[in-house]
Parts: sequence; C-alpha cells; structure tokens
Amino acid sequence: MVLMRKHRRGIPLKTFLTAVLVLVILTSTGLVGYIAQRHSHKTVYEMGRLLLQEISARIVEHIRAYLDTPHRINELNATAMEEGRFSPDDPGPLERRFWRQIGIYTTVSSIYFGNSSGGIVNSGREAEGDSLYVIFTEGNKAGPFFKYRVDEEGRKTTMTNTIPSFDARARSWYSRAAEKGGSVWSDIYILFTGQDMALAASRPVYGEDGGLLGVVSVDIFLSRIEQFLRSLSIAETGIAFVMERSGLLVAASTGTPALRPPEGEAAARRLGIQESEHPLIGLAGEQFAVLHGNGETFQKPLHTTFSKNGENYLFQISPLRDSYGIDWLAAVIVPQSDFTGMLEDGNRITNFFILLVLSASVLLATFAARWLTKPILRLNEATGALAKGKLPVGIEVDSMIMEVRELANAFNHMAARLHGTIEGLHTEVEQRRRIENALRESEEKLRVQAARDHLTGLPNRRAFIDRLENELARVRRFRTKCALMMIDIDHFKLVNDRNGHAAGDRVLKAFANVLGATLRQADFAGRLGGEEFGLLLPETTPSAALVLAERLRRKFEELHVETSSGTIRFTASVGVAAVLPEDESIDAPLARADEALYRAKSKGRNRVED
Repeated sequence: MVLMRKHRRGIPLKTFLTAVLVLVILTSTGLVGYIAQRHSHKTVYEMGRLLLQEISARIVEHIRAYLDTPHRINELNATAMEEGRFSPDDPGPLERRFWRQIGIYTTVSSIYFGNSSGGIVNSGREAEGDSLYVIFTEGNKAGPFFKYRVDEEGRKTTMTNTIPSFDARARSWYSRAAEKGGSVWSDIYILFTGQDMALAASRPVYGEDGGLLGVVSVDIFLSRIEQFLRSLSIAETGIAFVMERSGLLVAASTGTPALRPPEGEAAARRLGIQESEHPLIGLAGEQFAVLHGNGETFQKPLHTTFSKNGENYLFQISPLRDSYGIDWLAAVIVPQSDFTGMLEDGNRITNFFILLVLSASVLLATFAARWLTKPILRLNEATGALAKGKLPVGIEVDSMIMEVRELANAFNHMAARLHGTIEGLHTEVEQRRRIENALRESEEKLRVQAARDHLTGLPNRRAFIDRLENELARVRRFRTKCALMMIDIDHFKLVNDRNGHAAGDRVLKAFANVLGATLRQADFAGRLGGEEFGLLLPETTPSAALVLAERLRRKFEELHVETSSGTIRFTASVGVAAVLPEDESIDAPLARADEALYRAKSKGRNRVED
C-alpha cells in the first residue's frame, strides 16, 4: 500500500502579498504617527508663539507710525507761524493751509489752531465719511463758533453747527500743551456723537518775544486703529486689541465696540476689557488681572499660556509707547485649538493617504502575477500618450481576465469623452477670454475716468497720491532720483472774483495745457485741489527739476487766456523737493514741497523755491 503524504493547503499568493504590504505600511505609519504625536504639542506652541510675536510687533510698529503723523504736522504748522510765514491773527490763510493738509494727510481727522484770545481755526473730515468741514470763531477770538461744510475747492457751503460761546483756552488740548510747554497728547475722548473715540496731539506756538501765540493741534480717530486690527489675519479665531494700562479698551479686531453709546440720559462711556462683549477679550482681561496682580508691569513683551474651561490659550502683551505720553498695551490672544485643528486636518489627510496606499498595496498583491504585466504595460503606454496630448483609439488587450478587458474598454470610452470635453473646454475658455478682455477694457475706462479731474483732464488728488506712493517705493528700492513740484496759481481767487468762475475754469484748463505740452512722457502731473497742482518727475535731480520749474513759471507768466471778460494773465509759484530713499512715507516729500511752495509765496510769488 502506497502511503501518500497529506499536504496542507497553502496561503494564496494574492492574500500573502496583500497581508505583507499592509503589515509593513501599518507598522511604518504607526511609528511615524507615534513620533509625530509626541512632538505635535511642542510644534503647536512654537508656531503659535512665533505668530503672536510677529503680529504684536506689526501692531506696535503700525500704531507708532500712525501716532507720529499728528506731531509732525504740528511741527510744520508751529514752525510756519513762529517764522512769521502765517499770522495767528489772520484766520484765512490758516484755514486754507489746514484744508490742504487734510487733503494730503488722510490718516488725520482734523487740524486746528487755538490762539491766545480763545479763537479757533479748524479744518477736518467727518467721522462717518470723507466730507470736509471748516470751523472758526467770530472775530478770531473767544465767542460764537461756526461749522461749515466745504466743497472740493475748499469753499464753504452749508453751516452744520454753531455754539454761542466757545473759548479754545478752556479746552484740555490747549491748556495741557501750554502748561507743558511742548508736544503732548490729550486723554482719549468720546466724540459728541458717541460713535467713535479720538485723540488730540497738541503743541504750543511761541512768538519772537517768547510769548504764547496759541496751540496747534491734530485729531485722529481711534477707529482707524480698529480698521487696521480687523485687517490682520490671526489664525482662525484669534483676536488682537489695544488697551490703556488701566484696562480701558482703545481698539479691537473683533468689531465689538470699545465704548458704550449714550442711552437715554446716560452719557457714552468707554469700556474696560473685562466689560467687552467678545468672550476672548473678557478672558484676556481676566488673565491681565492675574498677571498684574502677580506684580507683572509689562515693561517688555510677555508671552504666556493659560487654560479656561478645558481650552488652552496663547496670550501675548507688548508695551506700546511714544515720547509724547502714549503708554498703551497691545495684546494678542489665540485659542490653541486653532493650531491643533490644523494638525488634525493634517492627520485626516495622512489617514486618507494611508488608506490609499493600503488599497494600492492590495491591488498590487492581487495583480502581481507575471501574465498581467503585458496588458498593464499597454494600458500604461496608452495613459502616457494621453498625458502627452495624443489620443489612442481602439486599444485592444489580449487577456483572459474579464476585468482587464473591461478596464481597456473603460479607458477607450474615457479617452473619447475626454477628447470631447477638451474641445468643449477650449471653446469655453476662448469665450471666457473674450468676455474677460471686454470686462477688463470696461473696467480700465471706468478706472481712468475715476482718476481724472473733470475740468482739466489731469489726474486728480487720489490718483496723484497713489502714483507718488508707487514712485517712493521705487526710489527706496532702486535708489533712483525723483523730484516733486507743488505749483499754485497766484491770486487765483481774484481771477474768479473779477472775471467769474467760468473765466477761472478757462485759466485752469490753459494752465493744464501748458503742463501737458511741457512735461516728458514719464512725468506725472495732477490737480491736487483748487488752484494747486502737483508734478512728479522720475529720474530727475532737484537741480534739473528747478530748471524745468523756472521754464514752466516763465510760460505761465507769458500766457494770455482769452475770456468773455477780456484777456487774463497770471503767474504761479513753485515749490520743488526731492523724493528721498530715506523717506518713510509720502508725507515727508509732500511736506518739503509744500514748505518750498509757501516760501515762494512769502517771498512775493511768481518764483521758484526748493
């Protein structure tokens, strides 16, 4: 009897390969996941700490620059009066100067001067919009106070408010600057509308005998700081806010108010951080109280973490000071879940790829047999041809496996449909391109119209300011030369008064035509308002700009403008300044050109000064 050995049934190759690949992938993935989990918390903390440091530094730098502008404006105006270029007893030129400056310095809300007799001259913009106004007291002394809206030429239109008795000397911005004898900030105050808060920068003005002539001051809206904070991207739900060391809110990125509007007989009042409607500001307020109670004085940036209701938070406080008395704190708070959420998203993506690799491994183990190699390679070649833009048709796969034949048929069907889809997409893309070109041309026409002065055809103030900002960036980057001119038609008001506004408009058009005919193609001229124009001269030194300015001045002097009321001749004063790489903003070259223009006027007009 022949004995036959009983063989055990072996594991199928497909099952064996699948099991081995899955085991290898699971082991590798599990090890990587374990190591990543150990380091995830440290990574989250470091990422959050660096983000908070960067945001806090940006907030402090931006607000310091914003707070510096009012004091530089005060210095310009005080110097002009102390040097005798503007009389504190003549409100007309002061009002005009302040109106021009309001148009140039868009970050300030009002510029004004209170004299030693209690009178005030003020020009500003409304809190709710860009409409401009002027304020003055009767007789340039303490007494009746009038507020008028002004049009784009600076002319008074409608009286919007009056106060029967006003004395600038009784105001804190005046008394505080006079008492200190130097530049100073006022306390933060709530506007009479109760809708915003403001801050005044003041500086005393002295005469040659050392006597006090008055106080110049500039107001800024704190809503500007709020707008900046709201523009920041702070993780997913993080916030930033600025407060005084007392805990009163200055501005926040949350959109929640920093003050409580008036209700009935109750006046508007500022809110502390622990009174804020936003929960994260309230949590930051509690942590601030704890740190302050532990003796922390916040003389340098402080980064800390704390937990509340099972949630961890990253919190940073940075001091924000200037040399004129500002002593605020900038705070940023971010829930740690904002960062762990990103890691969880990453884990989900990782898990997806793990499943994908596992599926591919099972497929590879199942179809590893040699007799599948040939049909798979043919399909691979067809796929490569399709990727290169070629369209294989009628692929035949000689295989006894039904799934392989179905795969080939599916590929052929997909290739045919893809070809039709691509053709349709080409047509759709071409149609969309034509539509987008038409829209772009329409938008360009609208943009050009919006940037032009309707009377002279020159770019308007906004377009000129935008071009100057771009040119300053170019100068700072490439260290090129650039000059700036400010031109003002002399005694233009007399032209209007004697000949009418229609004649004045002809003078402005003739003036603009001379500019257009004289300037190079690279030069840029704009009407800044009224009879004031600006010229930007790229790749031009100040000496070359002076030559051009003198040539322009002579052309204006020789120009005859024919009107219905007769021939009009006029002159112009020109101020020339360089745009320098060290200028931090366009305010610097504008201020220099403006000062040069006023020197030209103070020396008798019809001249060029640099």
